[in-house]
Amino acid sequence: MKRGLIYLIFVSVIWSACDTSEPERPQEMYGEWSAVWSTLPAAYEGVSGITSFEMDGAFIFTADSVTVIANGFNGCVFGVDTLSHTQLWSVRNDSLFLISAPDGNGITYVMKERSENSIKMQLLDDIFLDLKKKGVPFFWIFTLNLLPWAFAVTVLLVVLFLFDRKKKTNQEKL
Repeated sequence: MKRGLIYLIFVSVIWSACDTSEPERPQEMYGEWSAVWSTLPAAYEGVSGITSFEMDGAFIFTADSVTVIANGFNGCVFGVDTLSHTQLWSVRNDSLFLISAPDGNGITYVMKERSENSIKMQLLDDIFLDLKKKGVPFFWIFTLNLLPWAFAVTVLLVVLFLFDRKKKTNQEKL
């Protein structure tokens, strides 16, 4: 009995480790997010030239890729260059995987908190990333609903035209 239970647990662990299912890319993450990377100043005591332990940037998630923009500057602990890099992404359990190489290598962020408009993540032990969803683009509603609006307005105009025509016809008979 014990041997069978141990075997079942072993097979379950191996099976879950070999999961080949499609990567999860939640739609609520699609769009542009403002990003702030931060680290603890205590880890850099005595290092000269560092004036900031935060860096701003952005994450732009689409259905198949993410573009990470990091705005470095002089005195920033993360670097002075502004970088933009597009790569594959997926979410599994509590982790965001950014995959930049065809062989699957990349960076893994652990998601500490996640809501509709905010995600708090951690990379390694001392790098933190806060993402906040940017607002809805101005023309988003218009572009999303253009065809339904055009159809509804056309139907309404046709119905009103027919009522008006019928009313005119009835008035002419009198």
